[in-house]
Amino acid sequence: MGTDKHLPAVLFSEGVKQKGIEEYKNDINKIAGVISVRVANPKRYGETPLTPDQFSGIGGKEYMKVMNGTLTEDEQKYYNLAVQKAYEIETGKVQSGKADHYVTKKLYDETKGNEPWYKQYPIVDESSDHYYMSETEWRKLKSKKKK
Repeated sequence: MGTDKHLPAVLFSEGVKQKGIEEYKNDINKIAGVISVRVANPKRYGETPLTPDQFSGIGGKEYMKVMNGTLTEDEQKYYNLAVQKAYEIETGKVQSGKADHYVTKKLYDETKGNEPWYKQYPIVDESSDHYYMSETEWRKLKSKKKK
């Protein structure tokens, strides 16, 4: 993953900052867990799992503010936490849980039916703004049903 700005920018852009620093820490910790699971499983998620098709914040407004060096003083406080969390991911210090996917609660709750992929996977954790799901748990449940 390297020591560039990409990983901290992903964490910064994906974490919820509107609800305060403590909720942001909680959110990026859970997101870091998802990233760790994906990095540990390159056969499933690819050699570089931090791509726009896997993390919607990549290339977005907040991501680009990091890349362009245009963060406000307040945003810099959040970004500094993202840099610290990125270091923890890169050095293997992040506890990864069962979650290997996440989606905003707003998107999840507004989507009707079971069509989207995220409605199929069991929710294994949540933060104030995200549901965290497990494709791995879904596969286990699916294989049990076949037996």
